[in-house]
Amino acid sequence: MTTANTADTAEGSDASEAADTVTTVPVLEVEDVRVDYGTRGSRFTAVSGVSFALHAGETLGVVGESGCGKSSLGRAVLQLTPPTSGSVRLGGRELTGLGRRGMRPVRRRMQVVLQDPVSSLNPRRRIIDIVGEGLVVGGASKGEARRRAAEVLREVGMDPDAVGHRHPHEFSGGQCQRVAIARAMAMRPQVLVCDEPVASLDVSVQAQVLNLLADMKAEHHLAMLFISHDLSVVTTICDRVAVMYLGTVVEIGPTEEIHRRPAHPYTRILLDSVPVPDPETVDDRPGIQGELPSPGNPPSGCRFRTRCPRAQQLCADVVPPLAAPAGRTAVACHFPLEPGETLG
Repeated sequence: MTTANTADTAEGSDASEAADTVTTVPVLEVEDVRVDYGTRGSRFTAVSGVSFALHAGETLGVVGESGCGKSSLGRAVLQLTPPTSGSVRLGGRELTGLGRRGMRPVRRRMQVVLQDPVSSLNPRRRIIDIVGEGLVVGGASKGEARRRAAEVLREVGMDPDAVGHRHPHEFSGGQCQRVAIARAMAMRPQVLVCDEPVASLDVSVQAQVLNLLADMKAEHHLAMLFISHDLSVVTTICDRVAVMYLGTVVEIGPTEEIHRRPAHPYTRILLDSVPVPDPETVDDRPGIQGELPSPGNPPSGCRFRTRCPRAQQLCADVVPPLAAPAGRTAVACHFPLEPGETLG
């Protein structure tokens, strides 16, 4: 077992104690996953050595800047982009290397909700058929698929008699996202991967969709991987948070702990980047400096060192392991922040 997994197990036990609905046996186990893109002449690593475990009834948020590898990690978990190396296990079963045919019976246990709800729905099909399509592919009759589709449409707050015969272009973005959630839930999945599911929606609609996802998780005891760049959204819905930077996890732990006492400088900067809602308040918090390095040529040692105000020579020479100091979240930093410490 890698250092990352050991640390994740330590902080994961704290999260399990805090949430009664979380079981002790992981539904999803991701170990040392790496995802490379490109050709032999030009390759870069989008995800580098990421490990975590996800339990039934638990939501793990994955946050970070655009280009940090969040969506690539989600696709690797779903085997839509098979990992270059590493392990992904669902209920103890190894998924990497199964191929398209081997993954087919597993697909119903792992579903996804995408960022753009309108473009994720087939514009030529009726809502009732969109929601039941996966069941038909899985061998259900059309009658059974439509019965189940009507059932889950009611679960997401839509009247199947009123909307079932209509097409996606007749609905708003929030309504289409409800349809997309219904389509995923029709399969009765164990794991739901949500890739920026509210990023394209109005703030008021975001709250409705987040509440719906929370209800679905509680009612069906789902394990959710929630990918987002919005820390306020992650704080609302997630039990734990994994902070990614340039393909690696730099901090992972219970949401409240990371929000109150971040240990990694990058996490502190992300939290300080959230706008202050008072226009008369002078915001003198330091923002992140410089540009995100190329994933094709990442810095040596700690990948965040070129933008970190605390960086020293050790950061350039040695890759910091993801480890959990006593009573703290798991953090990959040679010089982690003390509780309450700022970067000002």
